[in-house]
Amino acid sequence: GTEITIKVNVIGTFLLVVNILPMLRRSREKTGQTARLVITSSVMHEDAKFAERHKTSIFDSFNKDNKSYISDRYNTSKLLEVFLTRSIAAAMHKGPHATQPVILNTVNPGLCHSVLDKDVKGVAGTILTVAKALMARTTEVGGRTLVHSTAAGEESHGQYMSACRVKEPSAFVIRSKEGVEVQERVHKELKGILETIQPGITNKI
Repeated sequence: GTEITIKVNVIGTFLLVVNILPMLRRSREKTGQTARLVITSSVMHEDAKFAERHKTSIFDSFNKDNKSYISDRYNTSKLLEVFLTRSIAAAMHKGPHATQPVILNTVNPGLCHSVLDKDVKGVAGTILTVAKALMARTTEVGGRTLVHSTAAGEESHGQYMSACRVKEPSAFVIRSKEGVEVQERVHKELKGILETIQPGITNKI
């Protein structure tokens, strides 16, 4: 089966995102206020090697038994979140619900003090502990970036947010032909996966 990081950070996240969209549209009808949906990504997407992009099927290559690229899996999952936020936001503008807009963006909250990394052990755990001691934001400060992205306007739709402003994601995402092509592949493959899990779900986009 699919490795847990991709299953949770990507497939599970966007399964939830697409299912929440109708609820957010109904909220807009009642309140007159455009709803927001923020995906928590990371600056680490810039460091993703993402070797799986060279495979025939990207998501099939995220097999839990394939240990070759496991150390890069978190970074890759965050890159996929950036790709999919961009592609789904674009699809929302063109889809059947375009007259009921929802603002979708992704945010890098930075390295923050939390217990999310409690299962990171060994050398990686030691390095992370030192890094957090030297440069991590408090949970409160990190939370401000989430609040800012939630309050951001239409200019943030489909965008990557960092340090409380819209920021360009990695050069691979926006400045390379390969990045554009890979984004399209990732979007198409994820739609197929979501339809397998819940037939008809992509009509909600």
